[in-house]
Amino acid sequence: MAEGEIAGQDASSLNIVPKSFGSFKKNGMIVIKDRPCRIYDLSVSKPGKHGAAKVNIVAIDIFTKKKYEDTGSSHSTRFEPEVKRLTYQLQDISDDNYLEMMDEDFKPFNHLKVPDNDQGQEIIKRFKNDENLTITIQTAMNIEGVVSVNADSG
Repeated sequence: MAEGEIAGQDASSLNIVPKSFGSFKKNGMIVIKDRPCRIYDLSVSKPGKHGAAKVNIVAIDIFTKKKYEDTGSSHSTRFEPEVKRLTYQLQDISDDNYLEMMDEDFKPFNHLKVPDNDQGQEIIKRFKNDENLTITIQTAMNIEGVVSVNADSG
């Protein structure tokens, strides 16, 4: 893999930026093993006789909730993902389980399937009960996922 690539893709196409490993902060975002993660724990050891302090980061994947760990020199480079959250009004659920949604500008969004987990079951149940639902989608590194489901207040 060439420098500036993640999972064989150019860093700019994934909306990630290089950053000094020592400049990350707790609750910030980092890419570990090609996955966007939120930093859960961060520790820095004192510089040794070779000069650079070591950084140890424990982070949680923002989509799968899997724990990852990364250790390296504070001067080394890692990537920080750009994370976006967008809110949509649920309009329908297609026969093949795609969420048919619309944003506040009435632009359709219909390429995301109902999650295959408890949250997905909650969406289906509440939709069948005729609740007006607002769904928040999180996007990072060309990955999308449902992060919250709420009753529409409007």
